[in-house]
Amino acid sequence: MKKVEYSLIIDDNSVYFKKYLNLIKTTVDNDNEKYKTEEKRVRGVMSEESDKSVINEGEDYLAYMELEISETEQLMYRSFVISTYVFMEAKITSLCVYAEGYFEQIFSHKDISGRGVGRSIKYIEKVFGENFPSTQPFKFKFEIAQKIRNALVHNEGIIKDEDKPKVNEFIRKYPGVLEINSTGEIKITYNYAKDMVSLNKDICKEISRMWKC
Repeated sequence: MKKVEYSLIIDDNSVYFKKYLNLIKTTVDNDNEKYKTEEKRVRGVMSEESDKSVINEGEDYLAYMELEISETEQLMYRSFVISTYVFMEAKITSLCVYAEGYFEQIFSHKDISGRGVGRSIKYIEKVFGENFPSTQPFKFKFEIAQKIRNALVHNEGIIKDEDKPKVNEFIRKYPGVLEINSTGEIKITYNYAKDMVSLNKDICKEISRMWKC
């Protein structure tokens, strides 16, 4: 493989993803500070009011503001998680494409049963003769990332019933990283988004290691 092609495959783009995530976190923190300031002002006004309708309007205003901030936060974190996953998926597919040419395979990853990244992983394992990702904890984290991505893209962020046991197992193992509400909707936290950056870096390291084998 040409040096430039190899470097493109293993480049994890960590600097870009960290900058992107820091921008999101800064925006979220600023919005929360604005809310606290506005809440203090509104509650100060409400404390001097005896009219219940005015007090109720104040509560509604704060509730709407808080909801809007929360929804915007989730929109940004969800887009980040999806973007990072798509990047990893593209790297894995690139490894398949270059392996096809390098090893002069008579079949491609598209000939493997299944679809998406699952099919690419089957191809990598068949061609290289080892598990991908290589360790069970690593594989588990990547499987969870797949389930989260699928829920965000195909099911409005709601985890499918068949995926809940695995996701709940992840939540137990890594407390404070993910949350699921009573309807099964996933809440992406800053910590999970940060974990996605680490997972992406590990995937690219894994690709580099396998190619050097």
